[in-house]
Amino acid sequence: MRVRVLIGALVLALVYVVPGMANGIRRSSAATPLFPTDCQHLARRPPAILIACGDGNNRMERIRWKHWGSNRASGVGVDYANDCKPYCAAGHFHRFQARITLERPRYCAAHRVRQFTRLVLYFPRGTPVSGRSMRVSFPCPTHG
Repeated sequence: MRVRVLIGALVLALVYVVPGMANGIRRSSAATPLFPTDCQHLARRPPAILIACGDGNNRMERIRWKHWGSNRASGVGVDYANDCKPYCAAGHFHRFQARITLERPRYCAAHRVRQFTRLVLYFPRGTPVSGRSMRVSFPCPTHG
């Protein structure tokens, strides 16, 4: 009799408790997208982001996140951009205060997570680009 009660309790736990826990995990991870910190590794609220994945000539550091939600993340930090004068290998890095926004969350099948796929930088004072802002796409990786 005790064995039947124990088995019944175990079955109820498996049927009702475990799926609920799994759904909660899926919902919470789906609700807060990640972002590639170094063009490969995904994280929430990274303190630094490599923006120029090909050559490393632009990076955002000392990021202080003010908001990290399911559709948008925003904060402030310092953008370090190479002026590439006369060419990138001989160029110099300059610092620019910037506001950062991450947007366009998408489900990325390769990692089975949601990821912000666009980074927007706004430069309230001086800028490394023409204009006061820049947008960079960070598409989902195609492999895991």
